Amino acid sequence: MPPHHSVATDRCADQLRLASIEPPITKASLSELDLRRIINDSKLRHDLNFEVKIAFRPNYYGLKGELKRAMARAYWTALAMELATYVGRRHQHPPFTPNFSTSHTDLCPSVSTQTTTRRLPKMFYVLRDILKSLVPEAEWFSIEQVLDVDFIMQQLDKGVCDLNGLIGWLGTLLMGSCSPCRDPTVLKMVETVQQAVIDQDVQGIVSGIDQLFSILEIMKLDVANHQIRELKLLMIDDTVQFQQRYFLGRIQSGMQVEEARLWYDSAVQHEPQQPESLEACRSVFARAVIDLVIGNEPCFPTTFVFDNDRLRALQAEFQNHIGQELCGKAFDHILGLLGYIANPPSSIYQGLLHRILGIEEYLCATGESLMKSEDTVLEIVRTAYAACGLSSLPSDKHVAAAKSYLMHAMDVNSTMYQQLECNLCSELEDIVDDELETISTLTPLQILNHYHPTAAFPRASPQRSGLHDMGQRLAHIIVLHWWTWSPILYLQPTESKQLVSEPCIASDQCSDHPSSRPQSVSMPDLGTMWEDGSRAESTSTDTKASGEAG
Repeated sequence: MPPHHSVATDRCADQLRLASIEPPITKASLSELDLRRIINDSKLRHDLNFEVKIAFRPNYYGLKGELKRAMARAYWTALAMELATYVGRRHQHPPFTPNFSTSHTDLCPSVSTQTTTRRLPKMFYVLRDILKSLVPEAEWFSIEQVLDVDFIMQQLDKGVCDLNGLIGWLGTLLMGSCSPCRDPTVLKMVETVQQAVIDQDVQGIVSGIDQLFSILEIMKLDVANHQIRELKLLMIDDTVQFQQRYFLGRIQSGMQVEEARLWYDSAVQHEPQQPESLEACRSVFARAVIDLVIGNEPCFPTTFVFDNDRLRALQAEFQNHIGQELCGKAFDHILGLLGYIANPPSSIYQGLLHRILGIEEYLCATGESLMKSEDTVLEIVRTAYAACGLSSLPSDKHVAAAKSYLMHAMDVNSTMYQQLECNLCSELEDIVDDELETISTLTPLQILNHYHPTAAFPRASPQRSGLHDMGQRLAHIIVLHWWTWSPILYLQPTESKQLVSEPCIASDQCSDHPSSRPQSVSMPDLGTMWEDGSRAESTSTDTKASGEAG
């Protein structure tokens, strides 16, 4: 055998040996989208309270997504080799020639028996199992009859398998079970395979099979997303009861919550007057959470495991809000240097803020600080010039003055920064207190409707912007967290050695807790097994739930 044939044969053998024996999409990998898994996904159920449009979708982003795509490419390449090799075993001139740089007759004979890992029969078994999980039970008998794997492999071995007929039957079956909007995709898949059979193109056939499995994944996602839409309102109203059961199980399994209790106790001890009512305890808790956001704390108590990302976002927004306020003060400073005495129209401030936000979005991608950016300084000076009616370019003197002002103002130890932070913190606390007063008597579903009217029942949408928007979102996090954790941790007797066993606060002592009031709906009993709370993207199919944050 010529040397280049030996190298090519080794490469073929390696691909056949190392690639996965199962398709990238299997019944097991799609099982996370089963109804029971959705019902028991604690992180998803928590996020439903904050995200208006939440849905599962394939996750092909980042390093994990790239690895998934690479593994899929390796599998389909190996399957194409195996299909060509399998067909060629009994035929000197097989009917299919793979679309590789070298014909399979040169590469595969020496590895066909020793290293082929039989992906073809495994692929047909997986296909049959997924189809049975997606179509009505009445179709199962025909699936078993048509996808008789042993019989199909015998037909392939003898070169008499009617792939066109098989793929046509699959197309008809899928269009009878999937959403009508998927029909064009199914028809394209059928056309791809049938044309490849005519052209004797193994690569084209495998490409069509790849499309087939993608369609099966989409169908499963469609079903899962439909189930989320149907059960969303029920799951939201059951948020507190479900999370209490879930976290009690986690605590009994070793979840550490002592530091969270100490954090709350410390907040109580720092109060000038010890809280005696539940409302006072909740107010202490709310101020402690606000301090986490204002103080830009690097980590949160373990009880906030489902809200870490939301709190991080609020921290960043608060810091950006301080930056925007300081930019406004720098603008006033430059106006003073230019001799502008009158108060400029609010539209000028709004325009400056709008452009600063645009700069901020750009800087977020580059990692540059808003306050240190030359773009920010130039925009402040340019706007001041425009307000004064000056058409000249900003002078170096005024640019340097604006930059110096911002550098001093951004110092967290400066009087200006601390005073501004204190004022904004006080304003945020007032907003949160008002919001808590409004939503504390509502159910979780009613709170969702209050902040996102189109999520449940349409009505006029409230205006949300800036610090007021932050206060609403923070109040939403606070009230759900308090309802969940106050009876099982924060309000537990301190002398109790077992911090948490079950909610022990009497219902007449916690009237603001939703479980102490009749609920409008209840979840069906789907068992007492709870998952570990991992999101869909951390499981095998690498799908993830996405939505518009509330």
